[in-house]
Amino acid sequence: MLEIISPREYVNRPDVLADAGRYIKKYGKNVLILYTAKSLEVVKQPLFASLEKAGVSYELVFFAGYPNVEKAEAYASTYAKRIDAVIGIGGGRVIDMTKVLGNLLDVPIIAVPTVAATCAAWAAISILYTDEGRFIEVHANNRAPSLILADTRILMQSPVRYTYAGIIDTFAKWYELEPYLKLKWRDSDLLVTSDVAQRAFGLLIAQAGKAIAEAGKGIVSDAAVQTIDCILFLAGLAGSFKSDKPYRGAAHTFYNLSTQVFPAPQLLHGEKIAFGLIFQQVLLHKQPAEIDETIRLFANYFNLFTLKDFRLGNHSGQQIATLAGNIAHAIQREYLPQAGFTHSKQEIEAALYEADRLIGIGKEQYF
Repeated sequence: MLEIISPREYVNRPDVLADAGRYIKKYGKNVLILYTAKSLEVVKQPLFASLEKAGVSYELVFFAGYPNVEKAEAYASTYAKRIDAVIGIGGGRVIDMTKVLGNLLDVPIIAVPTVAATCAAWAAISILYTDEGRFIEVHANNRAPSLILADTRILMQSPVRYTYAGIIDTFAKWYELEPYLKLKWRDSDLLVTSDVAQRAFGLLIAQAGKAIAEAGKGIVSDAAVQTIDCILFLAGLAGSFKSDKPYRGAAHTFYNLSTQVFPAPQLLHGEKIAFGLIFQQVLLHKQPAEIDETIRLFANYFNLFTLKDFRLGNHSGQQIATLAGNIAHAIQREYLPQAGFTHSKQEIEAALYEADRLIGIGKEQYF
């Protein structure tokens, strides 16, 4: 079985929001805009002028916290008869919220990312949490955003920490698929997804440093466009294929389940994924030189975070043991053992501590 869910339109270029109304009016004339505290400030001047010029009316709703179905249902009950499209402006959480709402209302979804920290603007799924930031589920929406407007200038002028996190999250698409390439039978979706993920990995290594350095000087170059394409488009495309085989990686399982034990809201998604990727390499018994190479690579993007950085508190040993048990259960239930995922709670707990130790050494050596 293979199912592909992807956006209809993706536009990535500097200053595209000056033309936003021309794109958006194809999907709705009365739109609801969900936005976060800082996101509206960076887009409102070009976006609102363009919407008004195109004859698109809009209502604004401030979104804070974490996305979940209950919030989407509350929005839906208020705005169902007043809008014909929804727009999410900001990062992954508000865009994930917008996707759930758009699917509930069965109206087009438009994503306007203001940071390139994940591929949420492209993906059909939404990551849902409790109000306290604890992972609930990967929510499978029936549709992806119809339109993505990625203003390269705005994205590259955002705090560089978000772009670094997005680079690591894009790297994860390759690292998490790589163990499955040793399977005797590789489905077409695995082959295509791994090709796309590997391409994004290589392009980011080649272009991201240049793009970020130029952005620091106010220059938005072709390297910047390609960097954003990798984080939003290629990483998103790699996640657009759904099959009946669970090609899951340990890094995202670590991310999801760690939030249930220690939410660590001070760290970005990609920053937690960085730890999860080193954990996966330890778990799969990668050679020390390969693990060190990964740690050095992540140091280039200032993404080396130990368990101390997660601020576990006074019961860290108990929390790690709980997390290890939860990961072991997920592996037994959701992973393909042929890829090497056959680990006990004790092995997982040991791998978490070893990843922490190696990252700590890396921080001393490379920072």
